[in-house]
Amino acid sequence: MFSPVFLISQTILEGTWETEKQEDKLKLSMSAREGETSRNKWNADVKLDEVELLGYKTGNNVVFTLTRKAGEIVFTGNITSDGGSGTFRFTADDKYINQLRQYGYSGFTATELLFLAISDFDTATIGELQQMGYKDIPKDKIITIVALKITPVFINTINKATGTFMSIDRVITFKALNITDVKIRDLKTAFGNDLSVQDLITFTAIKLDPEYAADIKAAGFDLSPMDLVTFKSLGITPQYIGELRKSGLGDLNSKDIITLKAQNVNAVFIDECRKLGFSDMYASKVIKLKIFKLDKEYIDMIRNSGYKEVDLETLLEFRIMKIDREFIEKAKNFNDGILPEPRKLISLKAMDN
Repeated sequence: MFSPVFLISQTILEGTWETEKQEDKLKLSMSAREGETSRNKWNADVKLDEVELLGYKTGNNVVFTLTRKAGEIVFTGNITSDGGSGTFRFTADDKYINQLRQYGYSGFTATELLFLAISDFDTATIGELQQMGYKDIPKDKIITIVALKITPVFINTINKATGTFMSIDRVITFKALNITDVKIRDLKTAFGNDLSVQDLITFTAIKLDPEYAADIKAAGFDLSPMDLVTFKSLGITPQYIGELRKSGLGDLNSKDIITLKAQNVNAVFIDECRKLGFSDMYASKVIKLKIFKLDKEYIDMIRNSGYKEVDLETLLEFRIMKIDREFIEKAKNFNDGILPEPRKLISLKAMDN
């Protein structure tokens, strides 16, 4: 493995390369350093039927060249039938740099120019974007546009599909999320034509699609798009809904489902509650049991403190009021050494609070 060398000038870069032969393509990896600490890597795939045209062949000290609009990359190294490695030298094309300058862009580093070369980016694309109304795109966004392979055609199709002229930041988000005109049409068909650009981003980011909406509807909930966002964000599935229903919680509305899921209530927890002695189970009670953590340890502590016959509903009130062993002793002393009745203990705690 060769160690990458330093940037030589603004338009010349040297570094190392490796190749690996994969079925119908050659995987090319390149590496170079810019300054003392910054290290950059690039990857590109070259079709095998194009490889020989570059001069790539097996042997030692082989030299092959990749020429692009942004400049020329000369590779030198040793190559076997499986792959090779060596050093490269990239020289940026002055004409290309001047074209960038004419569109208002200067100061590209050699590493950025090499990236543009590997991506075979045509500066005319910037001109097309400017004619479309995308003027003064920051230089770093140009690099992002190239990296994501955003084209004027893509921008036109999504602007038309959304009925808006989206900012370049929105365009980048759409491309990164793979939101195409087909995706937009499908979402609007399923959820309504009034979906905003942000809705489209949110729905796609959480993978809310028509299939999910149909599955939830089949499970008994015909929800609004925003309620579906909540369901999907919480990871509520038809399976989870069915699990809750089998647990015997009675009729559940969408708010019940949302709250139960938000509290991470599942069939296992509901079964544990029943084992504690809670037989009449419904959503709001289960949620209280989950929130206030009424468990066997707490119940044993209360009963060992003298309240052996207190019912579970009262135990839940104790837990909600945060009655503990220390307070029970305090209340007992306040009550002339006699253990207060459960209702009086709750009243004393309310006064103490």
